[in-house]
Amino acid sequence: MIRVLHIIDSLVGGGKERQFIELLKGLRQESDITCHAVIMSDRIEYPEFHDLKIPTSLLPRRSRHDFSILPRLHRVVREFRPGIVQSWNSMCSVYAAPLAKVAGAAFVDGFVRAAAANRDFRDPDYFRSRFTLPLTSIVVANSSAGLSAYQIPRRKGVCIHNGFDWSRIKNIDAPDMVRRTLDIETPHIVGMVATFSPLKDYDTFFAAAERLCASRGDVTFVAIGAGQRFAEYEAKFPRGPFPHIRLLGRRADVENIVSMLSVGVLTSDAKLHGEGISNAIMEYMALRKPAVATECGGNDELIIEGETGYLIPDRDAAALADRVETLLNDPALACRMGEAGHHRIETAFGLGRMTQEYSALYRRLVG
Repeated sequence: MIRVLHIIDSLVGGGKERQFIELLKGLRQESDITCHAVIMSDRIEYPEFHDLKIPTSLLPRRSRHDFSILPRLHRVVREFRPGIVQSWNSMCSVYAAPLAKVAGAAFVDGFVRAAAANRDFRDPDYFRSRFTLPLTSIVVANSSAGLSAYQIPRRKGVCIHNGFDWSRIKNIDAPDMVRRTLDIETPHIVGMVATFSPLKDYDTFFAAAERLCASRGDVTFVAIGAGQRFAEYEAKFPRGPFPHIRLLGRRADVENIVSMLSVGVLTSDAKLHGEGISNAIMEYMALRKPAVATECGGNDELIIEGETGYLIPDRDAAALADRVETLLNDPALACRMGEAGHHRIETAFGLGRMTQEYSALYRRLVG
């Protein structure tokens, strides 16, 4: 039996947390792999995590750099006796790497979830990765761009793309019902699913929205997510003066919202962040929506330019507005791109494929 200890800082909403849960779902089907989860927080915003019934240890920290966590984490390692320890954050890797070494376990560092260019020692994630690399058996990234951005040696790096769980969209509500619930009457809806953090470029999204709403009255722009900058944008776009720009906040029914979109958008700060493999883009494509995203990081590993969507230059609101309007004006083109995107997720980004690649990696490491 292969015993894998997974360590993550929290299960507050985000792409990394979503893939953590998706992988645990898939690994439940592997009869020779058993998992234990360590969560360094008591906040769990994914109800489906409890449904997995994975043995779990909650080890809340007093601060991000709380090294008093080490004795408690060491106790979990000693009791579970893992053959593999996998970390999902760079700070968790600092805690876990030496403990895995002492326990004689292979250490899988899975912190690479972004792919911004020009990483150096001023970046905390990069600094920690250099610190833990000598103790690391393998670094897993969800994009080839991420491995390149963090300058991971080829012998120590492997790319395993995110996997999409199709059960998430089996029982979604009818788009017309979602429209009525949100009181949206325009024929077209353009949406962006992303946290309101400096890593996401909502400035460009809203600038394109203002541009198109000023020239046509048949489209509503919706933003789905929460975060530190949400209140700032909510004050900037009150519903009265901006009836066709809506901030929906954090939603538990993201798939329902995406199902009613005409176009899915993801604009990111290419310098600060650079996407890995975006769960939001995967959701757009799985639900047959053409995607328009910033050309950065691993987005071109997911979106095929001109076939499943469009890639635009960083912070180019005019280009975003142009690409979105092209799709709104040509429903046949939007439909073809949506179908091509659905096929791409189905064939290359399934949960089964991701689970198989992780399982093969685990077996190789303990073999």
